[in-house]
Amino acid sequence: FGIVSEWQRAICNPFGMWSVVAGRPPALRHGPGDGGSGPYAATGIVSSGSGPTYAATGMEVLSGTLDWSSMHTDPAFWRENVTKFEEKDCKVLRVLLKLLEVSRDSRTLAVACHDVGQFMQHHSHGKFIVQELKGKELAMGLMAHADPEVQKQALLCVQKLMISNWEFFK
Repeated sequence: FGIVSEWQRAICNPFGMWSVVAGRPPALRHGPGDGGSGPYAATGIVSSGSGPTYAATGMEVLSGTLDWSSMHTDPAFWRENVTKFEEKDCKVLRVLLKLLEVSRDSRTLAVACHDVGQFMQHHSHGKFIVQELKGKELAMGLMAHADPEVQKQALLCVQKLMISNWEFFK
């Protein structure tokens, strides 16, 4: 068994996503026929009906390490998949917010801020959901981060919290 990282304790255990053994969710530790139904079984993110891009994004978020890719920056992805971030009691959104709190990686923080902002922009009640989950405080705290890209994405995220009418923002 591997060493359980600080991130895995902070992210995985509070949300009850999976028990941490060697850093992998149970569905990825066991072989076929062990009670799992594929690599996404433990996360609740399934590829049927969700499309592989949402499943890949969910798995990337749950991994705790985010990188800029078309999944994060494509407006069409967000329009088509934004409501899926509410599934399983907003599990993926909650992990994004937890990353804002505990991650030490600047790129992960910047992408997570961006994703939270995209969620608010594309979801009709996104602002209220993020505020309810204390995302405003987390994003505001990152506006003073040492990395300029994290500062920029945090400012954009907070800006999206303040916007009431997206029609006038373009």
